Amino acid sequence: MSFYTSLTGLKAATTELSITSNNIANVGTSGFKKSRASFGDIFATSPLQKATSVVGQGVSLKEVRQEFSQGNVEFSSNTLDLAISGEGFFPLKSADGLTDIYTRNGSFVLDEQFSVINSSGQALLAAAVDSSGKADLSKLNKLQIPTTTAGEARQTSLVDLSLNLPSDAEVIYSEFNRNNPNTYNKSTALSVYDSGGNSYLATIYYVKTANATANSPFNKWQTYVFVGDDAVSAALQQATDENGELRYVNKYGELKPRSEVEDLLVNRKTQKFALDDLTDVRTSVSATVTGGDLPSSLDLSSDQGFNFTADN
Repeated sequence: MSFYTSLTGLKAATTELSITSNNIANVGTSGFKKSRASFGDIFATSPLQKATSVVGQGVSLKEVRQEFSQGNVEFSSNTLDLAISGEGFFPLKSADGLTDIYTRNGSFVLDEQFSVINSSGQALLAAAVDSSGKADLSKLNKLQIPTTTAGEARQTSLVDLSLNLPSDAEVIYSEFNRNNPNTYNKSTALSVYDSGGNSYLATIYYVKTANATANSPFNKWQTYVFVGDDAVSAALQQATDENGELRYVNKYGELKPRSEVEDLLVNRKTQKFALDDLTDVRTSVSATVTGGDLPSSLDLSSDQGFNFTADN
């Protein structure tokens, strides 16, 4: 009996090594979820036996469970490689079109019909988006790339990000350093392209600078943008709304009306002047100045002064 007990231990150790080997073998597999084995003791008892007099009979495998945790998101050269940060799955349709499939593996390519598929021929499903940016998730169809745009390089001009930043994140007071993850709260990476179709990795870092207060009900976040190793400065930019009125967007993404910007300029001892009241072209006239001769010395402590008149 003791020989059998020791064999259960060897069998359990073999199972543990097999699971560990499988995890190591799939370290480069996209969307792979590592497995973990759970073991339990074996006891052979009867209702008439005392628990203190029973010797264990070995160990047995209870279950092999997959761990669904967030893995590392890495950059690749394939523009159709996708990744989900957080919860969620990619919806797929089987090659025969009969089965719905969900996966975390975001490795996709284009087939002959320019449909986005994975290596098994399963098509990626997507929802149509209306003019307001809302998607109807109840109607999913195969994602197809229009043939008129496939293969044509176009420079990135606008990036629209939708993300949720944790409201309970800690305020960071340390100086930002992209190589030190303790100096920022979150980061997002995406690909951007130049006019020749060359891709560059753009990384956006988010640093929480202030918590919401009674006077300012929103958390404050500072963003740092890098394209490759080059930093992109966030400056005050002029923009217009749908009515053509001038608006200004600060580094926090807040819209500022013209009045607030002009007040800011005045407080900084600068002012813009618009000379729009001139309705026609006028010839300039030279001005003449008359007055007494300038003395060789000037006594500032006396009451003497100078009168000047200007005739235009």
